[in-house]
Amino acid sequence: MTVSASNPHEKAWRKELLQGQPTESSVQHLIEQRGVYNAPSPFQLKFGAIEYAVKAQVSESILRLLIDAKAAPVEFPRDNEYHVLNRALSDGRPESVVDLLFQTAVKPTQPTVSKVGNYVRGTLDFAIEKRYSWPVVQELLKRGAKASSEAIQLARTNGYFDQEGIPENAEQILRGDRPTKSDLSPTLKTALITGKTSEEIQALLDQGVKPEQPDVFSRNRGDLERAVCSQKCTDQVVQLLVEHGARPVLSRENEPGTLANALVQKRGEAIIHSLIGARASLGSRAYLDVARQNGYSQPTLDLLEGVAPPQEIPQGESELLSSENSPRFCACLDGILPAFLVNILEGVCGFFSAIFGGIIDCFRELDREE
Repeated sequence: MTVSASNPHEKAWRKELLQGQPTESSVQHLIEQRGVYNAPSPFQLKFGAIEYAVKAQVSESILRLLIDAKAAPVEFPRDNEYHVLNRALSDGRPESVVDLLFQTAVKPTQPTVSKVGNYVRGTLDFAIEKRYSWPVVQELLKRGAKASSEAIQLARTNGYFDQEGIPENAEQILRGDRPTKSDLSPTLKTALITGKTSEEIQALLDQGVKPEQPDVFSRNRGDLERAVCSQKCTDQVVQLLVEHGARPVLSRENEPGTLANALVQKRGEAIIHSLIGARASLGSRAYLDVARQNGYSQPTLDLLEGVAPPQEIPQGESELLSSENSPRFCACLDGILPAFLVNILEGVCGFFSAIFGGIIDCFRELDREE
């Protein structure tokens, strides 16, 4: 027996599978007493018993009980943390579990790009990333799954095509009738994500592959930032990227750049020097304390001091400087013009000084980015 979305016992299923310690007997009892809860639509904030079971990574026997009781998964249009196939594949569940889920006739999701420009993986991407066998990939292809360019590139770099049982024309099968330039040329992104050695990165660079640069108009922070923040990438890999023109992300207010992240990741002093040479800077003096705590030498600290923002003047001293000790623009007119006119001219001069000072700062920042 299955029940609809109006079943008041949906919370009981969620509590049993996600918050409890389900056993075959407890799940069988719940099926007999309340029926299997199936969510009708991916657009409601409710999920069915099988979604909860897969997320909780229940045993294969419990999953079989639910499927035998006609548990039906929600058909998500794209990747969702409750999509049963994507969840099972990304968690690396055994292929016997994946075969069970195939019995529900669940549809795979396709790779796509979100409205904000972020890449969203499809079901086949997860299968390739976790190196599932060719029969699993074939079943997904039969169900209409498509491999993205990123998945094909990852298959090259993670050795998927070299596995036993993978046909020689696997790449052509995955590409289908979509051979594109991005499919035919490897990228540094997949190599960095999978933690390739400095020799392999050097080979890509020697082939003419260019590092991806940060884009100030999007959230793409580029290959250099990606390597600095990844524990899979060695200092040698980071140095190679710098030498081949990869630019750091410049620090902004309340946002660390590549140099700050390198200090947090305890990168070597040679890397810190190279990043400073590539015009990286610190957006906050707090990272100087991070550098001291991480044991960087005094010469390196001196270099960091030079690319950190100036130390703020205490409020009382700044008021004194701005009021009594700062030069006045129109002091030479005292005694010549009435005092109120001198004050007006002082205000006008101060206004334009602030504007021109801001323009000069903008040009300096642009020069640093270039």
